[in-house]
Amino acid sequence: MGGQPLVNYWIQALQHTARLLPLHDKVFIVTSPATHSSYQQWAADRAASLGGFPAANLLEHRAWSGQAAPLQELEFALGEVPSLQDSYVVVAR
Repeated sequence: MGGQPLVNYWIQALQHTARLLPLHDKVFIVTSPATHSSYQQWAADRAASLGGFPAANLLEHRAWSGQAAPLQELEFALGEVPSLQDSYVVVAR
């Protein structure tokens, strides 16, 4: 979109929300097995990912059903990262 990955627009929007800073402590992306390697490449490329995104914050949901299931994705993320219960945002898909 506009020459940038869509996720960059999400990250840019989140950077303007003080309670979500620092993003590397508060923002996690749940990926499907089919997209996980693409997100890993994006995160590792500092230019593509607006300065880098922690690979540890990419959560591969191996039991992905193939359909959008935001609550299932949130449940998975909370199981993977218990500290998310004290955070504010999970960017899914």
